[in-house]
Amino acid sequence: MSTRRETPVTLNARQHVLRFIFFWSRQRNPWVLNHGWGQAGPSTESVPKQGVPALSGRRISSSRILFCVIGMQWLSPSGAHASILVAYPSIGTTSSIEASEFAEGMIADPLRRGSGLLPAAGATFNSRGWSSPSIDDANGREERLTWRIRSSNAFRLERLRIRYDRSPSGPQKLAIQLAIDAGAFENLFIDDAIRDDSSEDHFIELDRSRLLNEAAFRLVAWDAIHPAGTLDVENHTFDPLRSISINGSLLPTPVPAPNGLPTWALTFASLILFPRVAGRLNLFGHQARNRNFQ
Repeated sequence: MSTRRETPVTLNARQHVLRFIFFWSRQRNPWVLNHGWGQAGPSTESVPKQGVPALSGRRISSSRILFCVIGMQWLSPSGAHASILVAYPSIGTTSSIEASEFAEGMIADPLRRGSGLLPAAGATFNSRGWSSPSIDDANGREERLTWRIRSSNAFRLERLRIRYDRSPSGPQKLAIQLAIDAGAFENLFIDDAIRDDSSEDHFIELDRSRLLNEAAFRLVAWDAIHPAGTLDVENHTFDPLRSISINGSLLPTPVPAPNGLPTWALTFASLILFPRVAGRLNLFGHQARNRNFQ
């Protein structure tokens, strides 16, 4: 029986701060509240003056919409589209396997065996030496497969597809672990009863809300009936060959550092200063129009 655990949907620190600035400036800025960004805007419809047309406040409401769009554009970077970021084939080899497919801008380390494993015979990426009784022991002995993807442009992970198989005496349990941006590894997927009939083809949903620049994966297996037992990754598609494929969205331009001055300066200006200036200019325009009608 296989079990999966999906990481919760969370916002990163930059998104939390930007959301706070956006809603704080909308609700707390007294000039914005009094001059149209937080409400309909000044209007003389209720007390019309002779010869002075009623003002609906739509000019200011348009500014409100503009600044909302600017704020949300910062909160939700655009230009990303879902595709295969990286894919690895499975072939018989005593060394590592290079990725065969890349999205433009992606870099991938080879699919490698840990130092605790040995190559095994076969037409796929097959390994033996799975001798550990637990996941911690297997990691300590480096009885694992590893691969890593990265990019200078931020990207989102969406789905990992992997197919694997064991011999009758091979490891009976495995875990796929993930580390984001050089952080700690966490269990992404656990299979506590690996079948030996080549039917272990899994689609693993990933946390789509997080922007990152590096993702490191490892497949750790343990509880083999005999150390000579094998476990391999097998191709789930054959044209092209893919045994491991990672889908996601790659942003077209690098994301500024979270504490970068340009990011915060533009965010502050677009969400707080611009509405003040627009509201003041709009008010001056209304006053000038009123004087012309008097």
